[in-house]
Amino acid sequence: IRSVFAKYDNDFDGEIHRDDVPAMLNYLGTRKSPDDAMRIVDIQTRFATLNYDEFVEFLHKYREWDVAKLREEFKNADKDHGGDLDFTELHSLLQEMGYAPTLQGTMEAMEYIDVDGDMRIDLLEFDNLREYLRKT
Repeated sequence: IRSVFAKYDNDFDGEIHRDDVPAMLNYLGTRKSPDDAMRIVDIQTRFATLNYDEFVEFLHKYREWDVAKLREEFKNADKDHGGDLDFTELHSLLQEMGYAPTLQGTMEAMEYIDVDGDMRIDLLEFDNLREYLRKT
């Protein structure tokens, strides 16, 4: 995180401009939601810049928002209210999130991430899948 902060600290004054936050999140591979990110920044500070500690605090708040959003999306995708996603529910959710998986791609992802082998994805497994997709 420190190296990303330094990359965007253009004048080496130990601060980044708030307008750089969406680009930094994109660089980190997070969910693309600049408006939500800026709302969190607005709540956190009224100033135009953030120092490193403020940026780390922002990342914690952003992660909390992201997990809450993930839970909501997961719950909405869980059509049978079983607390996990079957293949069809997972495929639909991935499409809604902007991924374009083939049926084979979804099956391979499910097999890769389904640690208990029940061919159902719980919230933790789905978060791990999302992290895997972020890196690829």
